[in-house]
Amino acid sequence: MYLSNRVLVYGDCGVSPRPTSEELAEIAIVSERTAAAFGIDPDVALLSYSTGAFGRGEEVDRIKKAVEIISKVLPGDEDGRPHSI
Repeated sequence: MYLSNRVLVYGDCGVSPRPTSEELAEIAIVSERTAAAFGIDPDVALLSYSTGAFGRGEEVDRIKKAVEIISKVLPGDEDGRPHSI
């Protein structure tokens, strides 16, 4: 998505219904590398209904595990907390 002050690249998980943590991580990593290939300084984010540490359940656990996988492959300033863009 081209905005007046930046470009956003999205990896749509809707292609894979109920992706595993590993699939979510792969989508995020490939999206990061695609953005970088186009000269975009990438920030990776996963969307969840959960707010911070308050969410519980299978969906939240899948996201948390995906974040752990991503942080091993793409070390950086990841902190697992929600941020606004």
